[in-house]
Amino acid sequence: MIRQAEAGLKPGLRAEQLEPKEYVALARASGPGLDARCRDASDAADASREAGLVKPQLVRAPAKVNLLLLVGPLQPDGYHPLLSVMAPLTLADELEVDLTAEPHSPADDGSWGPRPSPGVAGGARRVVVTCPGVALGANLVDRAVDLVESETGWVLSGSIAIRKRIPMAAGMGGGSSDAAAALMAAAEAVRVAGGHPLARGELAQLAARLGADVPFFLTPGCSLARGRGEVLEPFRLPRQYMVLVLPEEQLEHQSVYAAYDTVAGNETAAEFHHRCEDF
Repeated sequence: MIRQAEAGLKPGLRAEQLEPKEYVALARASGPGLDARCRDASDAADASREAGLVKPQLVRAPAKVNLLLLVGPLQPDGYHPLLSVMAPLTLADELEVDLTAEPHSPADDGSWGPRPSPGVAGGARRVVVTCPGVALGANLVDRAVDLVESETGWVLSGSIAIRKRIPMAAGMGGGSSDAAAALMAAAEAVRVAGGHPLARGELAQLAARLGADVPFFLTPGCSLARGRGEVLEPFRLPRQYMVLVLPEEQLEHQSVYAAYDTVAGNETAAEFHHRCEDF
């Protein structure tokens, strides 16, 4: 409270209740008693915000098609091994991203306590994700933002508005592509504000936690996918044009694989790998 008074602030306010400039003022008044990471990160976040480095941006999230898809038997972990040739399309969703990042506030005694629940402050989400046909808080993009917060220890706020162009539940990866785009945008917001920059490998690990095909969309180019779809290697193909014929009804991912299991026969994992050897 004394330090808050020295900074010209109303005593008794918790760190997370402060405006960014007030937070920096408190950090400076606290001197070496406050964790240096907090002071430096707060200064960087404030400076980047005042300099206009974090601006709303429009991000494309491309669709994909599976030009080849071989599916193996259901495994004990609930997944199917697969072999696929994935190709990105010019068809894409658009994400209007407006994010800012701030360091996780320390406790009153200057120590670093548990990070607040992902995306939540005072019962309301810090980052509001809107998407036609998807309930608030139920989008894979929400989980992508939460993972970046958990991995970096920084707190994001703002909005992500998704403009859907990719047909939903059509096997074209719209939700996964949106999540990958949000993952990279959230990581960039943290980096620009002075936080921990996530390396490509770290992003790939987070993407795999979101879904088997999310890593593909981090650097969408034609790829040969193995494992659950997360083991990728470049696969060169000439530019192609195609006509997409979509079912009138949406196809839920799990129900499609469940239907496949009823007609797939008794192929073993070893037999599936043998079938894939030519690739």
